[in-house]
Amino acid sequence: MNKKIAAAAIIGLVAFFCSISFVFAGFDYVGGSAVTCRSWKYGSTNKDDAKYWQFVPIGAAKRFEAGEKIFFLTVRENVDKSFRYQMELYRDDELLWTYTGKEFTEVKGSWRYVSCPWELTGDCVVPGNYKAVFYVDEGAGFKVLDSEVFRTLPKATYYLPHFPADPVRWKAYLEVDNRNEFYENQFSVIGYKSGSLVFQDDYTVSADATLVIDLTSEIINVGIVDALGAEMSFRLLYISNTGGEAEFLLQEKLLNEATILFNSTSPSVFWKGFAVANFGDIDEDVIIEAIGANGELLDITTDVIESFSRLVGLSSHWFPGLTAKEIAKIRVTANNSVLQAVSISGDSKNVKMFCFPAQ
Repeated sequence: MNKKIAAAAIIGLVAFFCSISFVFAGFDYVGGSAVTCRSWKYGSTNKDDAKYWQFVPIGAAKRFEAGEKIFFLTVRENVDKSFRYQMELYRDDELLWTYTGKEFTEVKGSWRYVSCPWELTGDCVVPGNYKAVFYVDEGAGFKVLDSEVFRTLPKATYYLPHFPADPVRWKAYLEVDNRNEFYENQFSVIGYKSGSLVFQDDYTVSADATLVIDLTSEIINVGIVDALGAEMSFRLLYISNTGGEAEFLLQEKLLNEATILFNSTSPSVFWKGFAVANFGDIDEDVIIEAIGANGELLDITTDVIESFSRLVGLSSHWFPGLTAKEIAKIRVTANNSVLQAVSISGDSKNVKMFCFPAQ
């Protein structure tokens, strides 16, 4: 196994380094301390100054995106005799590897700490629940000092194809459900208007909880939700000032062909509209087709969607010669897989409304 660890044994003001190699993450243990983090920097060389003394953590965490940098800073305190160390790494209770480090044999009475910054990345690329176990042998065999469980998760991106343009007539709420009953989860909301970044904020939702975020006052056209893991569900809720409500589940997949579905069963449906967003880095020329209930092509037109912006309006805007009832679905096709869309339809008073994400 290819491993890489920078270890420093600190003897009062004397430091020496040894190089090893491997990946894993952190824990607090008896006779020392440790932390898992995204980076680190050199700290004080005065042994009485700081808890982590020679190495200071940056971005301490126990949840990481799979593949990102992970460091584990350890400090072995009150060192007064020769010792050696050993580490084990588990993923989902399966032992991945065991590593036995060098023996520190020149321990003297002036020694106070052995301080080690471990880079923990490669073996944690696969998403999962990890456990690292740290041992020390001072002559009577290896004994567990402590262990720590940490997680690496895949990054998940969800797409918000439309926010209402009129905050007086429409309210917009992001509803977030954390389906993990043991862990809290974090996510970020990023909003754009006419292609420019105008909003960004980070949120935490407790284990097995629901969080509702009022985004009405944010002047956003389209947005992105970045989350770690696939353990959360995101819904966008629209509320009209006439009392109508409609919500839909945000999608992770971007499409080059977005099929926009409408409710064609309810007799209440009086109008049909849609929003289609371009989440690509360049403007997209699109073909827009109106399709009838029997699959017949009713009409066809073209338009342009600017980067990180959207087209939005009633079906009559693109197809003035067709009634809402004639249109069963609308298909929008781009050159690249950059589209996400949502349909919205309702009665004449906007009391009964329906939303569907594009397929």
